[in-house]
Amino acid sequence: MKKIILVSIFLFSVSFLFSQITFLGFEEEQCGLITDYGFTYENIDKMCGSHSYGYRVFRYGEMVYQDCIPYGGCSVHKMFFLSQNTGFIIEHNTLYGKKVLKTSDAGETWPWIGGGGPVYLGFYIVNTHTTYLITYINPPNENIVIYRASDIREQHYEVPLTNTHTIIQDTIFGDPICPMDALHFKIIYGTDTLNYTIEFAQMIPVGIKDEVVQNRFTLAPNPAQDFVNIQSGVTQNGIQSVKIFNQFGALVKVVERYEDTPLFIDDLKSGIYFVEINTREKKETVKLIKF
Repeated sequence: MKKIILVSIFLFSVSFLFSQITFLGFEEEQCGLITDYGFTYENIDKMCGSHSYGYRVFRYGEMVYQDCIPYGGCSVHKMFFLSQNTGFIIEHNTLYGKKVLKTSDAGETWPWIGGGGPVYLGFYIVNTHTTYLITYINPPNENIVIYRASDIREQHYEVPLTNTHTIIQDTIFGDPICPMDALHFKIIYGTDTLNYTIEFAQMIPVGIKDEVVQNRFTLAPNPAQDFVNIQSGVTQNGIQSVKIFNQFGALVKVVERYEDTPLFIDDLKSGIYFVEINTREKKETVKLIKF
């Protein structure tokens, strides 16, 4: 009887926790999507082993792509297309949470362009190179994480649920499909209504090759296991500090006075991290895969 009561209390607590978060959607209507794209998908249990699951993507009934994770799993959560060649998948991944994948070749390849939060709330496609994934981090952090998922440069913003109105100034790559200069959405948290605005402070035409668009910094090796080097085409004397965040936005390592030496990461768990490199002029975030 005690076990039954305890299980009931636990299930009620979990149900109450997630009922506190309600995504009310984006104020801007999503435009540019097509519905007759011929693609379907199938999520498959035990696809590559008894403790796995995966999925297959089909175009007009013919398989064009598949993925599976042994001793874990991945599945398609949602699928969107802008044309017969360009589309996006929100993938649920047991290792990395919700990922945004993009195809530009009619579904034959789906590179990962951003994301990683555990609980999906919403997804908006600004154009072929800029999308936003909204996710929620479970307690004890309890934050909203906004991912700019992009095949040019990704970024993420972690926002505490104590903020009633959040304004983020961000950069998009290319003109929006819909006529807009900002993206708005609301979340109900308990009895509070939280407002979020992503202002397109800078719109960079696709194809411009300048320092604003291109990452000045890269990480090598990447993926890495024990050490990683920060590489750049400019002098590294300008790097003042380095911060490493996990995929949920939590700060896990800080190097206050960076010297031109490899970063030690062997003490980090395997997974996805974001390395924030701070210089005198700006800060830049680069994705790191730790294995």
